[in-house]
Amino acid sequence: MFRAELITDLAGLEWIRDGWDTLAERLGSPFSSPAWTLAWWRHAAPPGAELRVIAVVDGDTVSAVAPFFVEGRRYRLLASDASLGVEPLAAPGAERATIELTAAALAGAQPRPDIVELGGIRSVSPWPELLRETWPGRRRPSLRRELPLPLPALELGGRTFEQWFASKSSSFRHQARRLRRRLVEQGGQFRLAAGEEDLALGLPAFAALHHARWRARGGSGVLTPGVEAMLPDAARELAGEGRFRLWLTEVEGQVIGADVWLAAGGEVSQWLGGFDEAWAQANVSLLSMLAAIEDCFERGDRRIDLGGGRAELKSRVAESEDSLEHYLLLPPSPRRPLVAASLLPGRLRRAVVERLPPGAKTRLKRLLRR
Repeated sequence: MFRAELITDLAGLEWIRDGWDTLAERLGSPFSSPAWTLAWWRHAAPPGAELRVIAVVDGDTVSAVAPFFVEGRRYRLLASDASLGVEPLAAPGAERATIELTAAALAGAQPRPDIVELGGIRSVSPWPELLRETWPGRRRPSLRRELPLPLPALELGGRTFEQWFASKSSSFRHQARRLRRRLVEQGGQFRLAAGEEDLALGLPAFAALHHARWRARGGSGVLTPGVEAMLPDAARELAGEGRFRLWLTEVEGQVIGADVWLAAGGEVSQWLGGFDEAWAQANVSLLSMLAAIEDCFERGDRRIDLGGGRAELKSRVAESEDSLEHYLLLPPSPRRPLVAASLLPGRLRRAVVERLPPGAKTRLKRLLRR
């Protein structure tokens, strides 16, 4: 029989870690593994945040995991700031029963949630609608769908890398071959970092290249000091199984490009990368991506997503497009009108605030400060 457990500290998660990881692998959800999400919690969680992981188990079997943390009264998914694609997990065939128990656990959690945020989840996820439908009580939460983010993708099954490459345009193939030949002639190579020592050298190079790439645009919004600090922990647990893949492009021992990919159950996701601007003409990003894709074919992976957004390079490589969805679930409560008002765009929110009675205006301002 299913039962739900609300877990509020890291020690309490140890007994579900293996089952949680098995579920992430089974569902092909690379960013939802405990190795990734809990490394983020240890190193990059916001100050004052509290852990609220809901596990649904059937005997010793972990059937669902909703890895939340809470700030104020807003429940969010662990590591969702650092990586789109983190999502709650439910075993196939048991979605409704396990999500109903998760909804009940959320409704009874302390502090009571004003907002349950599901940001960057895949479009096929049953969680948003089922959480709304199965929320306990007569009144249902409201469900807001924010703008989705395109997710360029590539299906690998039933063919080889050579067959896929041959399906691309002649200009694409010619450019890729020419660029690779030139880089190899200059001493370039593409390789996957292997072993702790290699990762210990490669991860700082990756971070330096990523930061340099984004410095002129105001800095990286993802690779914060905390996220940077979590990477060795996540890599230590996942790299040996081929689930954390750090691709390095080197010329005579100098790293000029680096990309991180995560994998689970045949699903592979590109996360972040960077390259040396001095090698911009070499199109290192394209060549590194092709090396990683070829490796995915060789491993027998089923599907690759290239991360959210429609960058030109992704569009040239991808063959299909999914989407990453962003939902806000607002549970029923006397506070819900104020919570909804706090989510309005700035100008409209100010107009609403001016029409509120003094007490409500004060409560709304408190909400906005959280």
